[in-house]
Amino acid sequence: MNSRLEQLIAENEKQLVSKINHLIVGQRKGFIEQYKKEKEVLYYTSKKSLTDSVVRSHLQGTRTVGCFYLGKYSKFLCFDVDVSDENIVNSMINAIQEWGISINDIHVELSGLKGWHIWLFFNEPILINDLVEFGKFIISKLGQEGKKIELRPENDINSRGIKLPFAIHKKANVRTTFKTNSLQELKNPIQYFLDIKPISGWDIQERLILLKEETLQHRKLEKKYTESELPPLREQICPGYSLGKKLIDKGMQSVEMTESKRRHYYQFFVALYYKSQGYSEEQTKDKVIEWAINELKQGRSNSSQDEIILDVTNDIAHIYRKNKQFHHKSNSIIVVSKNDIEAVNMYDDFFMKKVIWCILLLGSMFHENGEFYFSLRQIAKMTDCSKNTVDRRLRILIEDGFVVRTCTGSYNSYNPRASNYFVPSLLKPRIDNYEMQPTANTFKELFEETYLQIESLNFQTTKEGITA
Repeated sequence: MNSRLEQLIAENEKQLVSKINHLIVGQRKGFIEQYKKEKEVLYYTSKKSLTDSVVRSHLQGTRTVGCFYLGKYSKFLCFDVDVSDENIVNSMINAIQEWGISINDIHVELSGLKGWHIWLFFNEPILINDLVEFGKFIISKLGQEGKKIELRPENDINSRGIKLPFAIHKKANVRTTFKTNSLQELKNPIQYFLDIKPISGWDIQERLILLKEETLQHRKLEKKYTESELPPLREQICPGYSLGKKLIDKGMQSVEMTESKRRHYYQFFVALYYKSQGYSEEQTKDKVIEWAINELKQGRSNSSQDEIILDVTNDIAHIYRKNKQFHHKSNSIIVVSKNDIEAVNMYDDFFMKKVIWCILLLGSMFHENGEFYFSLRQIAKMTDCSKNTVDRRLRILIEDGFVVRTCTGSYNSYNPRASNYFVPSLLKPRIDNYEMQPTANTFKELFEETYLQIESLNFQTTKEGITA
């Protein structure tokens, strides 16, 4: 064994016991212990308490023990890689990072014989079911390689325990130790462990919400929708945009086709859709011709192929020459009331003002009796704030009662649920109203345009109403 490591453990034994208790040890009643039987290494479960004295004997190398969890909660999530392949470890680290966990919060331990432990430590216990859901999703990103990885905890009922760090493996007589994130030796692995700072449990809960949102489908038109990619605002306030997309995806429907509304009529919306996506005139022409000829093949058009090509070419030239665009609904008006301005003005924090207005803006469009769906990701994208910035402000708003989370979303492949919020101020009487008629085509543009108008009011109200 490494004599330098043994010396460091001995010199820092008291601090190590305290850190292990803080980061890892859950319930004290019962623990696992490794023992050697002939050529095999096995574990048995002790019904005795996992005392500090037992943990010290573990660090001293006379015993090799592990702990259980806090009932249905855990302070950590550990990915147990059961092979020596460093490529799998690196793939796991990358997969975890892709879901917003900082590389500095991912801790890698060589587990003694041939495997690895990849640890995430939290500053508050998290439901094991949530951790397992998150862990399984991360493992699934590795495909077949993921079959060589187990979770600790693995479920909330009879999950196997986990070996404490700096254990001596009874078969290899090797001390487990932490490595760098690039799997290199640490100069002082003991100090590295003592310096670990657990991450916010909310970070994982937020990731779970995002996972759920990635799979959520429309449940109510214009009310409940997937957050994997924000639905463009133009689908809500530009009916032609929505129609153009529908025509491309499904073609002309018989219920929509009349004597005066056939291929020539509908190809205008298809052309505007492609133009709105940034395609050049030539690219749009090619795509619309392809669409129109497909309609001919499906028996939904009576024109010849030559007629279609000529007709589309003339239409596209006209659209680009006149810079034709989708029109907004005539009633796409955002109404700001005195209550809204007062709500935005409740806090001096610049970012808080943006978050509040974004919530009120979405609520004004989508709420039902004060309730609607939104995500940290959505607010962050609209306001140009980081998700962490939005998260901190939202938690304050929830604590202050401005927002009430009525349903916390969690990822479930079979029954994904979105987070639902209730904003009481949306039900207050609308007084001293100020109307805005934006020209935005996306949620982000809508926020920016309306927030500029809100700022121009200097967030001020008087007895006479809203003033600049």
